[in-house]
Amino acid sequence: MVPNELATNFINARKVISDLFDVAWLESGTENELQKLWKRTNWIDSKADWIACTELLIFGDCLEKCKQVNEDRIKYFVEKIKSSKDQNERKGAIFEVIVAGAYLNEGNSVVDFPTNPNSPSYDLKLKQNGFDIYVSIKNYNLFKRIEEFVEKSKLIEELIKQNLQKGCNTVFIINDKSFPSLLDWSSLRENLPKLLNLDSKKTVDDPWSIPLEGGWSISVKYATGNEPESMWNTDLPGHICAEKESYILFLFTKLHKNDLTNLFEKIFDEACENFENHGKDDPKSINIVFLRVPREIDLGSCKKASIDYFRGNENSKVSGIFLYQPEFAGSRKGEFSGESLAYCYEFIINPLKEKLLNSERIKLIPKFIVGIWNRGSVPIMFVTGKNNIISGDIEYYKYQSGHIYYQPTKDKHNSKMVNGILMEPCKSLAEIDKKNRMILPENSDLLLL
Repeated sequence: MVPNELATNFINARKVISDLFDVAWLESGTENELQKLWKRTNWIDSKADWIACTELLIFGDCLEKCKQVNEDRIKYFVEKIKSSKDQNERKGAIFEVIVAGAYLNEGNSVVDFPTNPNSPSYDLKLKQNGFDIYVSIKNYNLFKRIEEFVEKSKLIEELIKQNLQKGCNTVFIINDKSFPSLLDWSSLRENLPKLLNLDSKKTVDDPWSIPLEGGWSISVKYATGNEPESMWNTDLPGHICAEKESYILFLFTKLHKNDLTNLFEKIFDEACENFENHGKDDPKSINIVFLRVPREIDLGSCKKASIDYFRGNENSKVSGIFLYQPEFAGSRKGEFSGESLAYCYEFIINPLKEKLLNSERIKLIPKFIVGIWNRGSVPIMFVTGKNNIISGDIEYYKYQSGHIYYQPTKDKHNSKMVNGILMEPCKSLAEIDKKNRMILPENSDLLLL
């Protein structure tokens, strides 16, 4: 999509949302996900960010499509999103609108909602080539644990900001042991300043990490800004300013031991079980569980568990499990483009339905107004110094933050990068669709998708 078309669609999306939700409500609060997002897309106050704009563009587009199909149901969703005190309930309503709109964009389905909005077995009905496709939409998150992790990580970031050296301070903190206890976090806060203020500075190409009590591995690397050009990292959009204090923080901890177990219980004991108890079982009916997987969980783990589910339930009424995981990605220069959002997915088909669902008669991959589809979760490439580090293990809680001051440049593509101007860096790269694209900071929240 060309920039002018993108801008036009964004303006239209904001109007759709303002008409349905009322501008006074959108601007009146800070707790609701949509209100938070609305404030982040305020161009007048220069507070807009492209992640929020992308989410708002997609949500507004899906709202408009769904309103044309069933205006009363959209009014029901709008009221639930505005008034519900339950975060899970609000997010569930938002996600149902997004999935329904994406199937309308796909263009091969007649889409409708069940008469009863609280239908026990499905949330969306598609008609394709004489088949009735019932879709159960589930949006699972790890809210409480993530909130705790982010709160502790922000304290660590503040500690780093108090102990910066000139140049770029890149700090990697990883806990591979388990989800940290209060004592583990205390150990990190106590010992980190000593590592940040060592007289002997490690450069970007020195050995990887130092072990620390509590299961932590820590690496503090320095780039002075005076390195020879051969050591510059071309994945960064500019050269480090030697006179300013820049930093990048990567803080990863292993998932809690119960996270995958709890997620699988929700997938198979709740979502699939509803179809087993209430779903239709005839040659013209297809039952799909459409599940949003938290960004911290590897789709490969969920795929394996889904295959095992069908092996253990040979006569399951569930036709397929669609695993969906959104991830932001920008180009190396950080431009906003139609490929700035990647929809990672896996589709696990019940062996009894393989022939039908693998044919061209049924199309079950939806379509959004912007973004690309990518099969499977993506490995992360950390951008640091001369050599980047690639990790295929994504099952961590991830906190990435920081800022970089860049040297002046005459490059016409980086005309805004002048001495003294603070530029937010892209923190890591992911291999998506066989191309390197930047993954933006985890603390730039995905509030709707």
